[in-house]
Amino acid sequence: MLFDRYLSADRIAAAASVVASLDCDFILTARTEGFAYGIADMDETLARLDLFSSAGADVLYAPGMTDLSLIRELCAHFKKPINVLTGFRGMNATFEELEALGVKRISVGTQLSRIAYGALVRSAEHLFQNHSVGPYEVDVRSSEIVRRLQQKLESHSL
Repeated sequence: MLFDRYLSADRIAAAASVVASLDCDFILTARTEGFAYGIADMDETLARLDLFSSAGADVLYAPGMTDLSLIRELCAHFKKPINVLTGFRGMNATFEELEALGVKRISVGTQLSRIAYGALVRSAEHLFQNHSVGPYEVDVRSSEIVRRLQQKLESHSL
């Protein structure tokens, strides 16, 4: 269920007021959940995000939007940065393709944890069915994870 769009805009305005009083950099992202809940109403999405933009949001976000033509339309409609959730079912665009549409920020949401949990569930099923832990191609040692993260952080490409 979506909150009333005007109540939502009031909440964004209140958050923007607090952000304005902060003594640090802060980016306020406002999102509307219609597409994520299966309400693929572009007019309603644009109306909500217009209100959120006017209320002081810095970045606008409509998670669940997977149609690239609609994402292009969203990006063209606003001067403010648009955030897109990749990894959502049906979202198969690369970061470069999204950037070409005008997307300025990309979220991966829970995709990485869902992949990890999927491997955990498959491994547990194998354990219970076969009474053994088999060799897996995805076996990564903790030291390897730390090493890779350190490399990414040092190169600022994470």
